[in-house]
Amino acid sequence: MENYIIKKTKSKETGKAELLFEGQLVVLNSHEIKSNLDTMELDEKELVIKLERVDDIDLSFIQIIKAFEITKAKEGISIHYEFNINSDLQLLLTQTGVLATLSK
Repeated sequence: MENYIIKKTKSKETGKAELLFEGQLVVLNSHEIKSNLDTMELDEKELVIKLERVDDIDLSFIQIIKAFEITKAKEGISIHYEFNINSDLQLLLTQTGVLATLSK
């Protein structure tokens, strides 16, 4: 059951590649999310990962996205994050230190 969205686009404003995640970013979808990321081709040197309209998020997604970030850094691709998530999820990610670990 797919209750999440991953969409790759290119920003008209910056020209950077953007990877948008929405929906249920949880362990139930973790295998499919990882598979999508593993098969995604990126030829840009900068990538913005956006989280918007996230219903739920858990550690499995954070681990996948951090591993993706590390892999892409070895390939010379820099990753930046933009979060447009509800205040409860924002507080959870901030208080647990998750936001501080991304892009380090």
